[in-house]
Amino acid sequence: MKNDVHFCPKCGAKLNGQPKFCPKCGYQLTQINESEETPSRRSNPNKKPPKKRRWRVVLVTLIILLLAITIAYFVGRTIKNTQVGSASSSHSATVHHIKEGANSSNDFSDESTSSGDQSDSSSSESGDQLDASTLNATQTAAAITYYADQNGIWPGMVSAGQPGGLTATQTANNINLSNEDSGNDRYDVTTSSSSSDETYSYVVNGSMVYFYVIPSDAATVYTDNSLSPLASVSLSDIVQYANDNSAAQTVEDLASQTTVTGS
Repeated sequence: MKNDVHFCPKCGAKLNGQPKFCPKCGYQLTQINESEETPSRRSNPNKKPPKKRRWRVVLVTLIILLLAITIAYFVGRTIKNTQVGSASSSHSATVHHIKEGANSSNDFSDESTSSGDQSDSSSSESGDQLDASTLNATQTAAAITYYADQNGIWPGMVSAGQPGGLTATQTANNINLSNEDSGNDRYDVTTSSSSSDETYSYVVNGSMVYFYVIPSDAATVYTDNSLSPLASVSLSDIVQYANDNSAAQTVEDLASQTTVTGS
């Protein structure tokens, strides 16, 4: 039940009912009644809160959140695919570059191998034949020794010279050789097993080679230019003889173990 007891806000007199004026001081009470009724109308306990608006806010928030998640997902996938594509392109370019480098290396290797084969072939061909015009001192001594050995002039000299080597020593003229003139070069050929009883010698006179076997007493016996050579052959014929007998490599091997010294 509603309480109808009021008090005058001006003089504090007790009021019964809903008078418009205070019976004691005459204060107009209509404003109080209106002000008391207005809050009751505003604070109506039966009025329901605006649930629809609240759900709309929640729904819009959820939609915005889902859209943000979806956009972030697709943006992330796009970036990832771009990175993967770039990495794949880089890897493909690297592999292609490596393959090109490998092919170039193989081509270079093939060319080098071909050049090497041609060089080996040329060396082999030149090694199969001796050339009298290009022989050095050791090759000349080896070729002369080979010829003298094979023709019985200095028998056994090749086999004796191969283990320990040959020594061709340019010697001063201490005996009278029949073909010994000024400008001739005499060489005594020895091995580690050579006998002191005789000396194998050759004299080079221009393009000719003269072979001697000089006994140990030649200096006293042959004093009148009577020591004649056992054979005389041109150097070109000596070289041709070695080539005809496929002995170029034998001469080269012997030359590698030959030492030529001056007087």
